[in-house]
Amino acid sequence: MNLIEKIISEAIEKKNLFFHGGNLDYFEDEIIIPKKGKYEYGFGLYLTSSRKIADSYSKGSRKLYLVELENNIVDLNDVYIDVNEVNQNLKTILSKADFIKMQAPIKRVSDRFDGQINLGTLNILMINNEILKPKYGKSIIDFFISKGADAYIDYNTFGWHETTVVLFNFKKIKNIEKLDRNDENYFNDFKYK
Repeated sequence: MNLIEKIISEAIEKKNLFFHGGNLDYFEDEIIIPKKGKYEYGFGLYLTSSRKIADSYSKGSRKLYLVELENNIVDLNDVYIDVNEVNQNLKTILSKADFIKMQAPIKRVSDRFDGQINLGTLNILMINNEILKPKYGKSIIDFFISKGADAYIDYNTFGWHETTVVLFNFKKIKNIEKLDRNDENYFNDFKYK
């Protein structure tokens, strides 16, 4: 990322503007859970502060969008809850075998944090232990939202000083605008300045 792209990227983040490369023409307020293996950071709408990254996902029939978010997005990593509450909820969401598979990793983490676990860590534990499956998607998202989380936020995901937001609380979307990815000057045309 060159200096101009970095400055633009940081300005976009400050205004809670992010890019999405995909298809949001018929956007619904409901998450469509993708097929297995299509979610590196969990379930949700993947947004980035980098136009180049979004461009790479907007090829073919996909398009480039600018998504404006509310200012008060709560990251999964900022929500800590008691391990007993985590287990109580996971027991109702996961199969018995998957619930048992999660017990050792959850215990390792919660023992280091006085019986607490942050939801970002729980999300990563479920991904790493192959527990994050489409059949659990809606229930896991509902659980995260019920605890006050809106998204998983990762800084410097690809090493270009960009931010990736995996948004699962779609009520935090203020506006979606389709951009012309062929227009090299569309940064100058943002109506959000």
